[in-house]
Amino acid sequence: MNVVIYARFSSHGQTEQSIEGQLKVCYEYAQSNGYTVVGEYITGRKAEQQTIGWSFSV
Repeated sequence: MNVVIYARFSSHGQTEQSIEGQLKVCYEYAQSNGYTVVGEYITGRKAEQQTIGWSFSV
């Protein structure tokens, strides 16, 4: 099954590593459960600027 990962900055205290950590856990979960990650959707606040991004690989 194809899936998309959603990760977000939930507070001003989070860093880029927080998002990387979320993605790592999600990719590990997907792999161990037979899912194929076809994209990432990342949102949140960073440096008082709204950041929204899609990333897909098919």
